[in-house]
Amino acid sequence: MKSKDATYFNPFELFAYIGEEYFCDRKEELKELQSALDNRRNLVLISMRRMGKTQLIRHWHHRLSKEDQVIPIYIDVMQTTSDRQFINRLASAVLIALEERKTIVSKALNVFKSLRPTVSVDPVTGLPEVNLDIRDDRDVGISMEQIARLLADRKERVQISIDEFQQISEYAQTVIDASIRANIVPLENTHILFCGSESHLLHALFNSAKKPLFASTQFMHLDYIGKKAYGSFIEKHFKKAGKIIDKIAVDEVLRWTRRHTFYTHFLCNQLYDFPCTTIDLEQVEQAKYRCIQHFEMTFLYYKKLLSKNQFKVVRAIAREGAVNAINSKKFLNQYGLAASTATQSVKALTKDGILYAWQERDRVVYRVYDVFFSRWLEQLSI
Repeated sequence: MKSKDATYFNPFELFAYIGEEYFCDRKEELKELQSALDNRRNLVLISMRRMGKTQLIRHWHHRLSKEDQVIPIYIDVMQTTSDRQFINRLASAVLIALEERKTIVSKALNVFKSLRPTVSVDPVTGLPEVNLDIRDDRDVGISMEQIARLLADRKERVQISIDEFQQISEYAQTVIDASIRANIVPLENTHILFCGSESHLLHALFNSAKKPLFASTQFMHLDYIGKKAYGSFIEKHFKKAGKIIDKIAVDEVLRWTRRHTFYTHFLCNQLYDFPCTTIDLEQVEQAKYRCIQHFEMTFLYYKKLLSKNQFKVVRAIAREGAVNAINSKKFLNQYGLAASTATQSVKALTKDGILYAWQERDRVVYRVYDVFFSRWLEQLSI
């Protein structure tokens, strides 16, 4: 790998939001988000993992932060395991967004005094963290009432985005959804965006008449970025660096990565690092090989972890690209599978996130979730 000076910068960032110039398209999605905010329609945003959902929210919040009358708040609850952890994360984010740094501690001690609050500093981010002593459902309700009062006291509109909201389904018991419905949803100045990557769990939380948040939101699904827009974005950033990537190479990048945002960016990140000034199919093939090599140890671990039948099924689906008739004689015979084995394996693989399933008209379609894993499996002999 070539040496880099202090000014070297790869525009194909994989994890952080680094500004509008490095964000690709999503114009229609941004319009939909803004319309939901302006008309106070709470929204559920569903996306496959690594499709760019979080960066879309960050980009939207970046734009909202430029408006004097909107306060954006973002929390990720993926790593939470209880109502208490959820509330602490939400309370911390709200105080950080609404209060000046020097008043956060005093505000927390005053507002949440009945819940015996303590405030510490996150050693990684350097931001304050509120810890409330929540012992039961009543404490959850009290804490959410206090958060609602903090929000209601602001003259500005507040946009709260809760990422991976389906995580509350994994709590041993929860009243978070009921408490949000009772305290936050009625606020006239507050809009909520519930986000997640587990479609079936989110639909269960918002579409079941037995759930508190039933019929309280609209749904939005995040799809792949359009080929034309993504291609122009890639070409633009190579050109800006004095490099030329030919159209055939761009088309192959988008085909091979299926325009799945993380994988497309990862491959382009590799290509951008090449020392040559012209990128063609030869360099794309080299970069594809690098991508597979980077993750091969993980793929070998999957192979060891999965049962023999499960691995046969996932390999077969990878070779097909996508399968909508798991129990068809043609598919089963071609890959030496039994109908019962295929059905059981697909169910387990989907539950574990190895396969991704979506509804297409009157049928369910399956595809290997990880694009690079899928491409690696394609290379294996039957």
